[in-house]
Amino acid sequence: MFLTNSRWEYVNVVRSPGMAQLMRAMPRIVHGHLAALDRPLRVVHVGPARWDFPVDDRIDYQYVPKLAPADFHAQLTAADLFLTGNAVSVTLTQAVLAGVPSLLLDNHKILDVARLVASGSAPAWLADLDLTIAYPYRCSRGAGTRS
Repeated sequence: MFLTNSRWEYVNVVRSPGMAQLMRAMPRIVHGHLAALDRPLRVVHVGPARWDFPVDDRIDYQYVPKLAPADFHAQLTAADLFLTGNAVSVTLTQAVLAGVPSLLLDNHKILDVARLVASGSAPAWLADLDLTIAYPYRCSRGAGTRS
C-alpha cells in the first residue's frame, strides 16, 4: 500500500479542538483498520511526519520523508493500493490513470466516538485514541493555497 501526505494536511487552519483531535488520530485510525485485516502487508508512507506509535507486527511500515519524482512514480505505479484523504490529490489522479486501485478517505457524518466506546461497540484501538467525536471532513486543497 502506498500512502502519501502533504505538509498542509497537518495544519489546523480553523484552529478547532475537534479538528486537532481528528488530525492527531487519523494515522492511528488508518493503522487500526489495516491491522484489523489480520494479514501481513507493507505500507510505504511518504510525507512530512512518520507514524509516532507502535506499528502492528503484521505491518511492514516503511517511512520515507520524500522521494525523487521518478522513484515516487515507480512506487506509486507498483502499489497494490493507493490510500489518501486528499480528494484533489494529483497523486490520486496519477494512481487512477495508472490503474492502481485507490481509496479516498472521506467522512460525511458525525461519529460520536465517546458514545461508541461507552457502549462497548468501538474496537479497542479506537477506544485508545484521544478522539471523542469525528465531524464530517474532506481533505482538499482550495485554489490559491500553497503546500
